[in-house]
Amino acid sequence: MTVKPVTRILAENYTNWGTKWGRQPKENMAMTVARKLGATDCDLLAAWQPWQATAIETWLSVGRAVTRRSGEAAHEWSTFLMSRIQQDMALQQQLMSCHAPADVQKLVAGFFERAACEYQQEFQRLGDLATRMSGEIAEAIGTESRNPS
Repeated sequence: MTVKPVTRILAENYTNWGTKWGRQPKENMAMTVARKLGATDCDLLAAWQPWQATAIETWLSVGRAVTRRSGEAAHEWSTFLMSRIQQDMALQQQLMSCHAPADVQKLVAGFFERAACEYQQEFQRLGDLATRMSGEIAEAIGTESRNPS
């Protein structure tokens, strides 16, 4: 597949915008049309000024870091919650087998002690993920601002 330069794609399709959308095109419409016609990120960035391309590349780098780390955090949290729910359900079964109030007290005290410890560890892991994400964002911003195109 041959990819045309963005400027040519936009020029060829400019006349269709007025009839398709009924108004003058905005920049986001132009990019949408260019993508539908086969333009790649590189083609789109080539049509911009160097400082604009650098800003877009930085934004894309930050977006990738946020998306990756947010996905890891969501997976971590959902795995933790599933484990906690299983332990909650197991507690109910164990409580049904207790014969004395002292047994219930011991069981519940141990359960909440473990839960508090596990929540603390989980929040530490989530904090570490957030710290790594912040570092990646800072790195992306710092790298792009030091190396403008």
